[in-house]
Amino acid sequence: MHPRETSYNGNRTEEKDASSYLDRFGLSEALSSLLVFPYRLRIAPGSREEPIPQEVAANILSMLFEQHGFPLSPILFPDREDGCEVLLLAEPSLPDEKRRALCLDTAHAFRDVCAADAVLETAGSVQSLLAFARAPGVPDARRRLDDESYLLATARQHLIILNTASEPEEVCASLTELFHLITKGDSEEERRRRARRLLAVLCGLVEPQLPNFTSLFASSAPKEEAASFDEWYAGELRRFCACMKQERRAHDSIVELVQSIIRSRISENVSLQQVADQVFISPNYLSRLFKEETGENFSEFTIRVKMEKAAELLRDPTCRVYEVNELLGYRSLQHFYKLFKRIFDCTPTEYREKILRGGTQESHEKV
Repeated sequence: MHPRETSYNGNRTEEKDASSYLDRFGLSEALSSLLVFPYRLRIAPGSREEPIPQEVAANILSMLFEQHGFPLSPILFPDREDGCEVLLLAEPSLPDEKRRALCLDTAHAFRDVCAADAVLETAGSVQSLLAFARAPGVPDARRRLDDESYLLATARQHLIILNTASEPEEVCASLTELFHLITKGDSEEERRRRARRLLAVLCGLVEPQLPNFTSLFASSAPKEEAASFDEWYAGELRRFCACMKQERRAHDSIVELVQSIIRSRISENVSLQQVADQVFISPNYLSRLFKEETGENFSEFTIRVKMEKAAELLRDPTCRVYEVNELLGYRSLQHFYKLFKRIFDCTPTEYREKILRGGTQESHEKV
């Protein structure tokens, strides 16, 4: 399991896309071994008419992190319109020259992709991940747990972790520790009140996919609650995981749900990240799960489904090739031709000519 670009369990600053924090961060690893390297991304005033969307900045930085061989993606905190806080999670052995190269390439990438002058610079001392979680921003985060949008962001984070976890016991313990940290100073009663609200939001997020989940979760509650908060909350999270597992057996698997989403959004260039967000699991986990269950990766399946739809549309002689290209969400006609030929061993134009000549034998599909 691995997270990506929002706040550390929501306790540093308000964020726009909670799920992106979680797509690369491995909670199964020892938390104490990771260090937080703080940076600030600044966009020079006047270099762009409009602010760069957080999703675009996150994608650029994630691409750079991958190119430089960083094992974890960056964490982004929306800040001002002229930039944001960026956190790099890494082992203590991270070389300084590797960090300097990242800063240099960031400036080049934002200039090339966004025509903007950007600077990635260090912005504070390096800390351990647990020390970062105990930072002064925690009390403010505790107060914000009563804010609905902030609560929803925290619930999304929890759900992605719980959906992706290979070791639920360890993950539930880690989440309990983090919740304990951000509610430090609260009474046991107040902690349980906040946790119950969070669990209710979690149920609401799961309900669209698993209609009977909320009633199952309520009916499986133990008759007596554990005495300590930590024991009770970890138990509730374990019970939440067990109910999800039970309900998923009665409904479409995650992969089947993802396939349905891709088909329903065939006119869009939907990404692995977007679909993973929709089903509340990490992109890395979804990619691995998809390959294991179907034998093809996410992008291969998406291309094949789109090209099958293209072939269907091309059988209509009134539908022009460029219109098919646009209906499937492609900007480049050349790219569309290339993908179509990969699947059908002929171009869209050649395929249509075969159909018009009465040929119904389609080439063997391949990806």
